Amino acid sequence: MRNIFNKKSIITVFLTMAVLTTSVYALDKNEAFKDLFDNKSQYLDESSTHPQRSAQLNGIKATLVSMAGDEKNAYFVIDFENTNGRAFKGNNIAFEQFQIKINRPKFVWFNQNIGVENSGSGMSWRVVNSEDEDFGKNPRLFVVMSENDKIAGETGEMVIENIIEELNPVSLDNLSKSKLDLYKLYTESTANYKQTIVDNSEEIKWANENKEDMYQTEYANNIPSHKLQPRGLDRQMFEDLDGVFIDNIAFVDGKLHIVTRFINQRQSFGPTLSPKVQSKGSSQTDINPIYNIFESASNQDSSYGYYVYDISTPEELKKYDLSGWYSKELNKTQGVWKIPFNANYKVTNKKIKLDEKIKIDDEESIVESVSISPISIELNLNGKNPNNGYVNLKVFDKSGSEIFLSGGSNMSSKTKATYVWTFMEPVDINAINKIVIEGNEIMLKN
Repeated sequence: MRNIFNKKSIITVFLTMAVLTTSVYALDKNEAFKDLFDNKSQYLDESSTHPQRSAQLNGIKATLVSMAGDEKNAYFVIDFENTNGRAFKGNNIAFEQFQIKINRPKFVWFNQNIGVENSGSGMSWRVVNSEDEDFGKNPRLFVVMSENDKIAGETGEMVIENIIEELNPVSLDNLSKSKLDLYKLYTESTANYKQTIVDNSEEIKWANENKEDMYQTEYANNIPSHKLQPRGLDRQMFEDLDGVFIDNIAFVDGKLHIVTRFINQRQSFGPTLSPKVQSKGSSQTDINPIYNIFESASNQDSSYGYYVYDISTPEELKKYDLSGWYSKELNKTQGVWKIPFNANYKVTNKKIKLDEKIKIDDEESIVESVSISPISIELNLNGKNPNNGYVNLKVFDKSGSEIFLSGGSNMSSKTKATYVWTFMEPVDINAINKIVIEGNEIMLKN
């Protein structure tokens, strides 16, 4: 590999890497979790730690304020501050890349644009004060990480690259309309062009073989028999949204097909067709895709979206505008913020041995054990792997109230499976007394 570092490039690298500091906060150490979960934050008292580690660069300081977790799951709270007194613009912050690396030979990382690299691992996050008037002063990010390997006791690093201030629509009903005339684009682009239509029987075959693995059977029913190929029209969809294009448009088998190309990986959304004139009492409504799929190009520089709409003729298309729900980028701060951490919180899991026989899809399995922490529940099954690696679980407390679950992970073989779900909010582990697995009720003894 050639040496790419000269005197000038070394200076550039120094300027784009954040300065690491340790902050001292004169507030309740558990303030971040109290702000998020109110009195339920008490269930995290034993299993939380408060690093107060910061990285500062180009007028923005990112601080890992608090962590909490168990063996394989963790909460992270990150605060952002403009050190030059400027308020953050818009109502949301995003990143061109957000990673959490665990320091072990095979690290697990999450990339906002690409997804989870290690199978069975996952992460979700939200800006918790995006609707507050004080958002512009100190945005706060809440991250939930769940994986198959150990997190507790490990060291790691949070890496944030390029912080973006953006404006999100306040509701899903706030669609932005495009000035691009779809009907005109269709007529002009197809007048003297022979489309390449390809057979799509392989996707249909796969979907029919894996219907039980899908939450929406409609997906399999709406897969088109034939598809367009990308052609490079590259007509920008929205004036204020760079890097999002219409690549191809045509009618195939009596349905409207649209191919999109995305250079802006954060804005890969499905376009909606909205009536040009929405008069009172009109039966016309927004038309969403009946089929959509995303694919990355082989060079990874672009991704493609494929959409099918229940519109059968160009005359129908005349009545609709292109619209979409997307974030508007207001400001971008370049740089890389790196914050090391130590997941040195106390693990307070409660493991309950069960060895209970249950039936899933007429196949017998044994629930060997369940492990409960304030932030997650882990289920260990022995038997034929049900539902291609997915089971439905419900959790209840002693009052009979359901405790709602968020995302999670699973690791399975043909005969054994371990499932992990995180809770929507911290829980009192001693209050949980019942679980229901695919309709099989199991009482837990504390």
